[in-house]
Amino acid sequence: MNSYKYKEQLFLHLDGIGIIPTISALNEIGILKFLTEKDSFILNDIENTFQVNKGYLNVAIRTLSCIGLFEIKDQNEKKVYIINKNKLNIINSYTKDYNLFIKLINLYVSFKNLSNDNEYLSYEQNQILEDTIQCLEKKQTLKNSKNSTEFFLYYFIEGIIVGPILSYLGYHKKSINDIKNQKFRFYIEKIFQIANILDNNKNNTEKGKFLNDRLAAYGVTSSYLPLLSNLKSIISKNTNLVWKRDKTGNEIHVNRGMNVWGSGGAHKYYFKQIDKIIIDIFNKNINEQPKGIIDIGCGDGSFLKHCFDIIKNNTKRGLTLQEHPITLIGVDINKEARIASRRKLNSYNINNIILNGNISSPESLNKKLSLEYNTDLNDFLSTRTFLDHNRIYEEPKEIKEINITTSGSFCYKGKYINQSQLINNLIEHFSKWKKYVNKYGLIILELHTINPKLTMLNRGKTLACAYDTTHGFSDQYLVEYDTFIKCAKVAKLNLQEESILFPNKEIPTISINHFS
Repeated sequence: MNSYKYKEQLFLHLDGIGIIPTISALNEIGILKFLTEKDSFILNDIENTFQVNKGYLNVAIRTLSCIGLFEIKDQNEKKVYIINKNKLNIINSYTKDYNLFIKLINLYVSFKNLSNDNEYLSYEQNQILEDTIQCLEKKQTLKNSKNSTEFFLYYFIEGIIVGPILSYLGYHKKSINDIKNQKFRFYIEKIFQIANILDNNKNNTEKGKFLNDRLAAYGVTSSYLPLLSNLKSIISKNTNLVWKRDKTGNEIHVNRGMNVWGSGGAHKYYFKQIDKIIIDIFNKNINEQPKGIIDIGCGDGSFLKHCFDIIKNNTKRGLTLQEHPITLIGVDINKEARIASRRKLNSYNINNIILNGNISSPESLNKKLSLEYNTDLNDFLSTRTFLDHNRIYEEPKEIKEINITTSGSFCYKGKYINQSQLINNLIEHFSKWKKYVNKYGLIILELHTINPKLTMLNRGKTLACAYDTTHGFSDQYLVEYDTFIKCAKVAKLNLQEESILFPNKEIPTISINHFS
């Protein structure tokens, strides 16, 4: 099996789930056509011509910089974008298709239950799927194109078509045969055959087997389809979809259940890399050990469960759990995540406390622990996985640090955030935690961005573009690894040992850090 080739295609699929809706939104607004008349631009050129939200426009332009459509020449606050005319012309040649893909995403979002006999396809939905099949068939020639832009564009398109359905099947633990609506199943089978996921006998190909073994990899990016299908409105009308809730209080910009599933599956590999730190701490003398572990942003409880297993089976503390029991505390702002964590830990009879709380307010969390459980935040080893970038932004009290830089694009509720604001916000965020982690330290598993030039040069090898897009449009704040560490250092959080970086030191998009 050519796993390298299929892994590259999977990564390009995830990029496409973010890139194609971004291209479609800028195309519908008229921005891409406007840029054909220019050689370079700054964001204000677009803002002065169109009614757009500068914050989300900034995210969109950075997304397309990651595929080389624009080259950033000036790294100060007013970045100058040089347009790659050849790439822009190729992308603009498929303008009729982009509206189709948005219709397809909306179909996926609205088709709630594939195994429900009562689900049916309207005439319009049938037409969308038939048009999608024809479009994918016509694009097959791009796979063999010597033009790299056309080659990558094909897999971006394939990704937006097959990625969401693969994610949906994995999330619901279904196969194509579980799709009760025969018409819909026929369309999906046909799409999968064209994409070489199924063969002519409707069996999985090598590619199909590879992707089916990694369905959770599609979960996080696909979970943002409700957001991505509304990018035109978000960029042009200042629609703060991220902060809206439905009548029951649930988020409407993301399928949170799918997001938790996708992240839980994808993160297990990284959890194992933290084992040595956990083992060292719980092998110390008992009077030097924490009462347990607190995980802020606990998701479905997978990390806490993993930590408990490591302590129980690999440490001195694990041999004395009767005399010195471990308490696991899971904290999450999301109700679905708290329910999932409590269910998982209870099913293994693990002593746990699950709280509603967020990463931006350690003081209120400590007060709750003290009043309700007669314990303190500082009595526990603090951990969080892929969460610091998801803190709620607060305007920094002061702009003290001006020498640390980032290539990221940021906004909060549509408001444009410049790099100085973001850097100082991150430093102040770290500073809040300093006094609550000075006994046993803080383990942070974090996601990072990389410079768009690096992303472009490593297409198919990194998920930076996919995550930059979904996180940027949902008011999350990815910064480069070295920027992250510099901010922590200014806040007087010091690394206990060298960070563990993934996939490598050249393009570090994930880091494991133990701060004291």
